[in-house]
Amino acid sequence: MKTRFFLLFLVICTSLHAQKNTLRVGGKLLVEFAEYSAVFSPGLGGQVIYQFSKHGSIESGLYQINRGVRFEYIFNLPGQFRNGFATVDYYFLQIPFCIRYQFGRTYLAMGLSVDTFLGVHTRTKDSDVNIRAQKYGSFDSSILFSLGRDWKLNQKLSLLTEIRYNAQLSNEQLSNYGLGFGLNYRLR
Repeated sequence: MKTRFFLLFLVICTSLHAQKNTLRVGGKLLVEFAEYSAVFSPGLGGQVIYQFSKHGSIESGLYQINRGVRFEYIFNLPGQFRNGFATVDYYFLQIPFCIRYQFGRTYLAMGLSVDTFLGVHTRTKDSDVNIRAQKYGSFDSSILFSLGRDWKLNQKLSLLTEIRYNAQLSNEQLSNYGLGFGLNYRLR
């Protein structure tokens, strides 16, 4: 573990040599699927990328993340038996902090995020299914990995596409994989 952090530190330090700094702002659409139930989970947010060297940059932002879980339910009450499927959406506000290494137009990003639980919504046709969440406003953290491509549309505008993996470190231990699509504008 210490070796990984040391190697990451070396990559950051070697990237700090004199190159042109740039700042990009934009938005990102996230299309994620729960690792164990393949539930479509969209997210949306704002993104900031500060490039401090030719290969190194820092990415942060503010995203509303949806992590969906699908499960089967069974009611077995006297005189009444029913079963079906329900999808539960857990909503989070996510603030990521990632280190990006860019080689050509391709980049690799990894980092941590702070997640705040916003609420839960149940998608089912059965009115008797009710999910209660007791942890509104609680904090969690996630580890993030993404591999992407930066498509320069013109001198200032870029389209980002990426594959990503996002795993919570505590609480529900929900993990998602998916795609990210971003549009960035270079300020300087």
